[in-house]
Amino acid sequence: MSTSQDELCPPDFGEDRLDLSLLTSGKVRAFIQLSIAVNYARALPEGTTLPLEMIVQGPSPQSYVRRVYSRSRPTVLLFSPKEGGSHLVVLREFAHNKWWGRIVIPVEGPLLDPPRPV
Repeated sequence: MSTSQDELCPPDFGEDRLDLSLLTSGKVRAFIQLSIAVNYARALPEGTTLPLEMIVQGPSPQSYVRRVYSRSRPTVLLFSPKEGGSHLVVLREFAHNKWWGRIVIPVEGPLLDPPRPV
């Protein structure tokens, strides 16, 4: 019995299927904990497979955060930004369908590293 291409790499492989939304109300500030809701509805009926990885990247390398969820799927992601500026938050599967979701959050506050000319 041969394996088809769709079994090896289904058409929805690597799609943006996890919805992230900011639960924190008001202005987002540095050093204040943020809550981000995770909705897995678009990943049904297959669902996601653990482990899941959360990555946060702000304007400077010092604001990088990585967490791995290997016991249960998070419904809320929590983190405290260390600086102001735009922060990208990504939640993704390590394997299975490699589905992911992301949100960009503008944060008020000082930058850790001053901008450098290119």
